[in-house]
Parts: sequence; structure tokens; C-alpha cells
Amino acid sequence: PDAKIKAQFEMARSLDRMGKPESEEKAYKEYLKLINDFPKHPTLTPKSHYAIAVLLLRKKEFKPAAYHLVTILKDFKEADEFLPSHYQLGRLYESPWSERDIERSKKYYEIYLRESE
Repeated sequence: PDAKIKAQFEMARSLDRMGKPESEEKAYKEYLKLINDFPKHPTLTPKSHYAIAVLLLRKKEFKPAAYHLVTILKDFKEADEFLPSHYQLGRLYESPWSERDIERSKKYYEIYLRESE
């Protein structure tokens, strides 16, 4: 089943990379299907959360992007996406939206920089 899961993730990533709204929507649905079907897969679940978050950030959908990034911080502390999620949350909280929070942004950047050393 691992090969099937990986293939599903790669298909979603290929759709995401097309850069067209309709392919991004399909990619989003594929990533979400992976998360729902395999909520605790140690590598592909956090990768899917991260990919959705980046896709949502591109679309300026900050609140749902934050949800996916925080899920990685809470549930996947050993994942490769754990540290980059701090960076993306820093970007997110400095962006212009209703919950913009420069201090929070700074906190996430500081964690990213400290832990990246």
C-alpha cells in the first residue's frame, strides 16, 4: 500500500505544479483524500498538510493554511516539514489579513532560525 500512497501523493503534486486553478483544485482534493485516508502516515500525511498549506498561501487563504501548518506542529514533530512549517507560519502571520500578527510571525521565524542551526 505504501507505493500506492506515494503514487497518489505524486499525482497530487504534479497537478499542483501545473499552476492552473482547475488543476490546483484537483490537487487540493487529492491531498485531502490522502490526509483523510491515512491520517497518521508518518511521511505522506505531513507532506500533504504542508502541500495544502503552501497551495492555500498562494491563494491567500490564510486561516485554512494556518490550520494545516499547525497540524504538522502538533501531530508530526519528527516530520521533515516540521521546521519549514514554522517558516511558513512566519510568512503567514506577516501577511495582510484579519489575523495579521507581526509578533507571532517573529516568534515563528525565531524558532525556525534557532532550530535550523
